[in-house]
Amino acid sequence: METILQAARYWCKVTLLDCYVDNTVLVTPAIHSKLNVSQAQSDFTNVMDFMNQAGVPIHEILTPSTGMKLLGWIFNTETMQISCPPERLKWIDDSITAAGKECNLKTLQSAAGVLEFLAQALPFLRAPLGWLHRMAARYDSIRRLMK
Repeated sequence: METILQAARYWCKVTLLDCYVDNTVLVTPAIHSKLNVSQAQSDFTNVMDFMNQAGVPIHEILTPSTGMKLLGWIFNTETMQISCPPERLKWIDDSITAAGKECNLKTLQSAAGVLEFLAQALPFLRAPLGWLHRMAARYDSIRRLMK
């Protein structure tokens, strides 16, 4: 795949073309701080034409986009924002309300899971995530000692 992509980068004049296992990712840089969707569409068309001529098997095509929904969170790459849909926000509020003032291992692990996911897109969350993992480990150790 890397050999094919190297050729595609050269012939399509697209530098930000990468792969993860067998998934190809095309990134079109923003021009003048605004997302250039027409340039992305042009780059995408050129890369698809190249892949077809090269005989690369394609099982799914996702066209250029400025947004996506992943695990209930909405990512907007045009405004560089991650938002939480109302139903997900209600679930979070209900979970916090139901938990009350007590914290248990399940709550800590759930919070760590949400941070783990968000830290993939927001690297500054890795520090609190590490702290939360340490708290969960301590909680579990203390609970075992209390038995």
